[in-house]
Amino acid sequence: MDNQRKSNKSIYFLMLLVPLFWGGSFSTAEHVISEIPPLVAATIRFALAGVILTIFIMVRKEWSLSVWKNNWKGLLLISLTAVRRLG
Repeated sequence: MDNQRKSNKSIYFLMLLVPLFWGGSFSTAEHVISEIPPLVAATIRFALAGVILTIFIMVRKEWSLSVWKNNWKGLLLISLTAVRRLG
């Protein structure tokens, strides 16, 4: 039962972080765009997020490196062209 309470607290903490990051992104975007072009800023932002998420997945061992090596071409194609919503 104690583990359930810890799990609930961590979920609520993560839910509190979401609006903090979203709210902070608007104020920081104004300053970043005054220094570098918007396309460069977006590219850096998404590249950094991709690297962080890849490291997170590797640490949690939810995605083995061998699967990544076997499918890197398809993953690169999807990341460059984006995934289109059907319907």
